[in-house]
Amino acid sequence: MPPYSPSTSPAISAATPVTVWNAETPTPGANAAASSQSVYLWRQNYGNYRFSVDLQFSGAPGVFEVDVMVSNQDVLGTYSTLTGGVINTVDATNNTAHFDANANQGRFCKLMMRTRTNGVSVTGIVYQ
Repeated sequence: MPPYSPSTSPAISAATPVTVWNAETPTPGANAAASSQSVYLWRQNYGNYRFSVDLQFSGAPGVFEVDVMVSNQDVLGTYSTLTGGVINTVDATNNTAHFDANANQGRFCKLMMRTRTNGVSVTGIVYQ
């Protein structure tokens, strides 16, 4: 997937998860190069935009932080990290992580690689 680009946000639904990083090594930071592709979320029951995120690293990522971010408009500077949306641990056997966003009100989501000490690739998938 290309890095963050607001003009290409795919829509997601329950039947079509979106791969936002596909065995990629995003440059850690706080800019577009550190961000995944954004995803347009569909409103679920009770007014929330519920979704989940799976990460799989190709090896041990070392010290890392991936932020799960949302916004009501797909503009880079408007995204904020969800409460509890900082992923910084993985399953030590499979190098995987999972996050559930159950009460989100943002219409768009993306991931941001804040830090990563090992040069391993990551696959990120957003489900709804």
